[in-house]
Amino acid sequence: DYYRSGLEALAMDGIQLVEMRVTLDPVLSEDGSYIRDEALMNLYRSIIEDVNQSFPLFNLRLIVCSRRKSTLEEVRLQVERSNHLKSLFPDMIVGFDLIGNEDNEPRTMVFVPALEMSRVPLFLHGGESRFPGNNNIRDAIVLNTHRISHAVNLYYFPALEKRLIQYQTMLELCPISNLALQYVRDLRFHPASGYLQRGIQGVLGSDYPAFIQSRGLTDDYFATYLAWGLDLRSLKKLMENSITNSGLPQSYKNQNLRLFHQNWIDFISLVNKL
Repeated sequence: DYYRSGLEALAMDGIQLVEMRVTLDPVLSEDGSYIRDEALMNLYRSIIEDVNQSFPLFNLRLIVCSRRKSTLEEVRLQVERSNHLKSLFPDMIVGFDLIGNEDNEPRTMVFVPALEMSRVPLFLHGGESRFPGNNNIRDAIVLNTHRISHAVNLYYFPALEKRLIQYQTMLELCPISNLALQYVRDLRFHPASGYLQRGIQGVLGSDYPAFIQSRGLTDDYFATYLAWGLDLRSLKKLMENSITNSGLPQSYKNQNLRLFHQNWIDFISLVNKL
Protein backbone atom coordinates (compact mmCIF):
# COMPACT_ATOMS: atom_id res chain seq x y z
CA ASP A 1 0.00 0.00 0.00
CA TYR A 2 2.86 2.37 0.87
CA TYR A 3 4.67 1.83 -2.43
CA ARG A 4 1.49 1.92 -4.48
CA SER A 5 0.47 5.22 -2.89
CA GLY A 6 3.89 6.76 -3.50
CA LEU A 7 4.12 5.57 -7.09
CA GLU A 8 0.58 6.73 -7.87
CA ALA A 9 1.52 10.19 -6.56
CA LEU A 10 4.48 10.25 -8.96
CA ALA A 11 2.34 8.99 -11.85
CA MET A 12 -0.28 11.65 -11.07
CA ASP A 13 2.50 14.22 -11.44
CA GLY A 14 3.02 13.09 -15.03
CA ILE A 15 6.02 10.80 -14.48
CA GLN A 16 5.99 7.76 -16.76
CA LEU A 17 9.04 5.88 -15.44
CA VAL A 18 10.60 5.66 -11.99
CA GLU A 19 14.01 4.10 -11.51
CA MET A 20 13.94 3.44 -7.79
CA ARG A 21 16.93 2.58 -5.63
CA VAL A 22 16.24 -0.43 -3.43
CA THR A 23 18.31 -2.58 -1.09
CA LEU A 24 15.97 -5.57 -1.55
CA ASP A 25 15.73 -6.14 2.19
CA PRO A 26 13.31 -8.97 3.04
CA VAL A 27 9.73 -7.88 3.69
CA LEU A 28 7.88 -9.32 6.67
CA SER A 29 4.51 -10.72 5.63
CA GLU A 30 1.40 -11.02 7.76
CA ASP A 31 1.95 -14.73 8.47
CA GLY A 32 5.40 -14.09 9.94
CA SER A 33 7.39 -15.30 6.96
CA TYR A 34 9.72 -13.16 4.87
CA ILE A 35 9.34 -12.21 1.22
CA ARG A 36 12.74 -12.42 -0.47
CA ASP A 37 14.43 -12.14 -3.86
CA GLU A 38 12.22 -13.69 -6.59
CA ALA A 39 9.05 -13.34 -4.50
CA LEU A 40 10.00 -9.75 -3.71
CA MET A 41 10.49 -8.98 -7.40
CA ASN A 42 7.05 -10.43 -8.14
CA LEU A 43 5.64 -8.23 -5.39
CA TYR A 44 7.07 -5.15 -7.14
CA ARG A 45 5.50 -6.37 -10.38
CA SER A 46 2.11 -6.72 -8.70
CA ILE A 47 2.41 -3.15 -7.40
CA ILE A 48 3.08 -1.92 -10.95
CA GLU A 49 0.01 -3.78 -12.18
CA ASP A 50 -2.08 -2.08 -9.49
CA VAL A 51 -0.76 1.37 -10.47
CA ASN A 52 -1.35 0.59 -14.15
CA GLN A 53 -5.08 0.26 -13.51
CA SER A 54 -5.19 4.05 -13.14
CA PHE A 55 -2.00 4.96 -15.04
CA PRO A 56 -1.48 2.44 -17.86
CA LEU A 57 1.69 4.13 -19.20
CA PHE A 58 3.51 4.14 -15.85
CA ASN A 59 6.44 1.81 -15.23
CA LEU A 60 8.98 1.02 -12.53
CA ARG A 61 12.58 -0.16 -12.74
CA LEU A 62 14.95 -0.97 -9.88
CA ILE A 63 18.52 0.08 -9.12
CA VAL A 64 19.80 -2.45 -6.60
CA CYS A 65 21.91 -0.89 -3.85
CA SER A 66 24.35 -1.95 -1.21
CA ARG A 67 25.15 0.18 1.83
CA ARG A 68 28.54 1.87 2.12
CA LYS A 69 28.87 0.70 5.70
CA SER A 70 28.84 -2.88 4.43
CA THR A 71 31.96 -5.00 4.21
CA LEU A 72 33.55 -5.78 0.86
CA GLU A 73 32.21 -9.32 1.08
CA GLU A 74 28.68 -8.09 1.79
CA VAL A 75 28.81 -5.81 -1.24
CA ARG A 76 30.14 -8.68 -3.35
CA LEU A 77 27.20 -10.85 -2.28
CA GLN A 78 24.76 -8.04 -3.11
CA VAL A 79 26.33 -7.66 -6.56
CA GLU A 80 25.96 -11.40 -7.15
CA ARG A 81 22.36 -11.21 -5.96
CA SER A 82 21.72 -8.34 -8.38
CA ASN A 83 23.27 -10.30 -11.25
CA HIS A 84 21.12 -13.32 -10.45
CA LEU A 85 17.89 -11.33 -10.27
CA LYS A 86 18.83 -9.52 -13.49
CA SER A 87 19.01 -12.90 -15.25
CA LEU A 88 15.54 -13.79 -13.96
CA PHE A 89 13.94 -10.34 -14.35
CA PRO A 90 15.89 -8.64 -17.16
CA ASP A 91 13.25 -5.94 -17.58
CA MET A 92 13.25 -4.92 -13.91
CA ILE A 93 16.88 -4.52 -12.81
CA VAL A 94 18.62 -1.61 -14.56
CA GLY A 95 21.55 -0.64 -12.33
CA PHE A 96 23.64 -1.02 -9.18
CA ASP A 97 24.70 1.62 -6.65
CA LEU A 98 26.20 2.25 -3.22
CA ILE A 99 24.21 4.36 -0.78
CA GLY A 100 25.07 5.93 2.55
CA ASN A 101 26.82 8.89 4.12
CA GLU A 102 29.71 9.64 1.79
CA ASP A 103 31.65 11.69 4.32
CA ASN A 104 31.62 9.18 7.18
CA GLU A 105 31.58 5.84 5.35
CA PRO A 106 34.10 4.14 3.02
CA ARG A 107 34.76 5.68 -0.39
CA THR A 108 33.67 3.90 -3.54
CA MET A 109 37.17 2.70 -4.46
CA VAL A 110 37.18 0.36 -1.44
CA PHE A 111 34.49 -1.73 -3.17
CA VAL A 112 36.02 -1.90 -6.65
CA PRO A 113 36.71 -5.69 -6.49
CA ALA A 114 32.99 -6.25 -5.91
CA LEU A 115 31.64 -3.56 -8.24
CA GLU A 116 33.72 -4.85 -11.15
CA MET A 117 31.67 -8.05 -10.98
CA SER A 118 28.40 -6.27 -11.72
CA ARG A 119 26.67 -7.30 -14.94
CA VAL A 120 24.31 -4.34 -14.75
CA PRO A 121 25.33 -0.69 -15.30
CA LEU A 122 26.77 1.21 -12.35
CA PHE A 123 24.72 4.30 -11.45
CA LEU A 124 26.85 5.49 -8.56
CA HIS A 125 26.40 8.13 -5.88
CA GLY A 126 29.31 10.55 -5.86
CA GLY A 127 29.97 13.95 -4.36
CA GLU A 128 26.93 14.21 -2.10
CA SER A 129 29.19 16.29 0.09
CA ARG A 130 30.51 19.81 0.66
CA PHE A 131 34.08 18.70 1.28
CA PRO A 132 37.05 18.55 -1.12
CA GLY A 133 38.30 15.36 0.51
CA ASN A 134 35.36 13.38 -0.88
CA ASN A 135 36.70 11.66 -4.01
CA ASN A 136 33.72 9.51 -4.93
CA ILE A 137 33.15 11.38 -8.20
CA ARG A 138 36.66 10.43 -9.31
CA ASP A 139 36.04 6.84 -8.23
CA ALA A 140 32.79 6.69 -10.20
CA ILE A 141 34.55 7.95 -13.32
CA VAL A 142 37.30 5.35 -12.92
CA LEU A 143 34.56 2.70 -12.81
CA ASN A 144 33.08 4.08 -16.08
CA THR A 145 29.71 4.84 -14.57
CA HIS A 146 27.32 6.52 -17.00
CA ARG A 147 25.36 8.30 -14.26
CA ILE A 148 26.56 9.98 -11.07
CA SER A 149 24.12 11.04 -8.35
CA HIS A 150 24.36 14.52 -6.82
CA ALA A 151 27.99 15.57 -7.57
CA VAL A 152 27.51 18.59 -5.29
CA ASN A 153 31.27 18.95 -4.66
CA LEU A 154 32.30 18.59 -8.31
CA TYR A 155 33.42 22.23 -8.35
CA TYR A 156 36.53 21.17 -6.42
CA PHE A 157 37.61 19.07 -9.43
CA PRO A 158 37.65 21.18 -12.63
CA ALA A 159 39.61 18.51 -14.52
CA LEU A 160 36.83 16.01 -13.81
CA GLU A 161 34.26 18.44 -15.22
CA LYS A 162 36.06 18.27 -18.57
CA ARG A 163 36.01 14.47 -18.39
CA LEU A 164 32.27 14.42 -17.69
CA ILE A 165 31.63 16.72 -20.66
CA GLN A 166 33.86 14.65 -22.95
CA TYR A 167 32.16 11.34 -22.12
CA GLN A 168 28.65 12.80 -21.71
CA THR A 169 28.38 11.39 -18.20
CA MET A 170 24.99 12.21 -16.72
CA LEU A 171 24.50 13.88 -13.34
CA GLU A 172 21.39 12.94 -11.37
CA LEU A 173 20.65 16.28 -9.69
CA CYS A 174 18.41 16.44 -6.62
CA PRO A 175 18.29 20.15 -5.71
CA ILE A 176 15.50 20.18 -3.12
CA SER A 177 16.98 17.15 -1.38
CA ASN A 178 20.40 18.85 -1.31
CA LEU A 179 18.76 21.91 0.25
CA ALA A 180 16.78 19.89 2.80
CA LEU A 181 19.90 17.93 3.85
CA GLN A 182 21.93 21.19 3.97
CA TYR A 183 24.49 20.32 1.32
CA VAL A 184 23.61 23.76 -0.07
CA ARG A 185 22.21 26.75 1.82
CA ASP A 186 20.42 28.48 -1.07
CA LEU A 187 19.27 26.94 -4.37
CA ARG A 188 20.31 30.11 -6.19
CA PHE A 189 23.91 29.18 -5.41
CA HIS A 190 23.63 25.45 -6.06
CA PRO A 191 26.76 24.51 -8.07
CA ALA A 192 24.73 22.40 -10.50
CA SER A 193 23.53 25.58 -12.17
CA GLY A 194 27.12 26.23 -13.22
CA TYR A 195 27.64 22.61 -14.23
CA LEU A 196 24.75 22.80 -16.70
CA GLN A 197 25.90 26.15 -18.08
CA ARG A 198 29.36 24.69 -18.74
CA GLY A 199 27.94 21.82 -20.77
CA ILE A 200 27.62 18.95 -18.29
CA GLN A 201 24.51 16.87 -18.90
CA GLY A 202 21.97 16.49 -16.09
CA VAL A 203 18.58 15.21 -15.07
CA LEU A 204 16.39 16.13 -12.09
CA GLY A 205 15.30 13.67 -9.43
CA SER A 206 13.22 14.04 -6.28
CA ASP A 207 15.25 11.86 -3.85
CA TYR A 208 13.58 11.11 -0.49
CA PRO A 209 10.20 12.59 -1.56
CA ALA A 210 8.45 11.31 1.58
CA PHE A 211 11.15 12.75 3.84
CA ILE A 212 11.04 16.20 2.24
CA GLN A 213 7.23 16.05 1.83
CA SER A 214 7.32 16.34 -1.95
CA ARG A 215 4.70 14.72 -4.15
CA GLY A 216 6.26 14.18 -7.54
CA LEU A 217 8.96 15.99 -9.48
CA THR A 218 7.22 19.27 -10.33
CA ASP A 219 8.60 20.89 -7.16
CA ASP A 220 12.18 20.29 -8.29
CA TYR A 221 11.51 21.63 -11.78
CA PHE A 222 9.73 24.68 -10.44
CA ALA A 223 12.42 25.46 -7.87
CA THR A 224 15.30 25.09 -10.32
CA TYR A 225 13.44 27.04 -13.00
CA LEU A 226 13.28 30.00 -10.64
CA ALA A 227 16.61 29.60 -8.82
CA TRP A 228 18.80 28.77 -11.82
CA GLY A 229 17.17 31.06 -14.37
CA LEU A 230 16.25 28.21 -16.72
CA ASP A 231 14.20 28.71 -19.87
CA LEU A 232 11.89 26.32 -21.71
CA ARG A 233 14.74 24.94 -23.80
CA SER A 234 16.63 24.03 -20.63
CA LEU A 235 13.60 22.32 -19.11
CA LYS A 236 13.00 20.37 -22.30
CA LYS A 237 16.64 19.23 -22.40
CA LEU A 238 16.49 18.01 -18.80
CA MET A 239 13.35 16.00 -19.59
CA GLU A 240 14.82 14.52 -22.77
CA ASN A 241 17.95 13.52 -20.84
CA SER A 242 15.84 11.62 -18.36
CA ILE A 243 14.56 9.43 -21.20
CA THR A 244 17.73 8.98 -23.25
CA ASN A 245 19.80 8.14 -20.15
CA SER A 246 17.30 5.83 -18.51
CA GLY A 247 17.85 2.11 -18.18
CA LEU A 248 15.18 1.37 -20.77
CA PRO A 249 15.99 -0.59 -23.95
CA GLN A 250 16.55 1.68 -26.94
CA SER A 251 13.21 0.79 -28.52
CA TYR A 252 11.38 1.92 -25.38
CA LYS A 253 13.47 5.09 -25.22
CA ASN A 254 12.46 5.91 -28.79
CA GLN A 255 8.81 5.24 -27.98
CA ASN A 256 8.91 7.47 -24.89
CA LEU A 257 10.75 10.21 -26.76
CA ARG A 258 8.06 10.28 -29.45
CA LEU A 259 5.36 10.51 -26.78
CA PHE A 260 7.25 13.23 -24.92
CA HIS A 261 7.78 15.33 -28.06
CA GLN A 262 4.08 15.14 -28.90
CA ASN A 263 3.16 16.15 -25.35
CA TRP A 264 5.68 18.99 -25.54
CA ILE A 265 4.14 20.31 -28.78
CA ASP A 266 0.72 20.20 -27.15
CA PHE A 267 2.10 22.04 -24.09
CA ILE A 268 3.70 24.78 -26.20
CA SER A 269 0.49 25.19 -28.18
CA LEU A 270 -1.41 25.62 -24.93
CA VAL A 271 1.10 28.19 -23.64
CA ASN A 272 0.86 30.18 -26.87
CA LYS A 273 -2.91 30.43 -26.49
CA LEU A 274 -2.71 31.93 -23.00
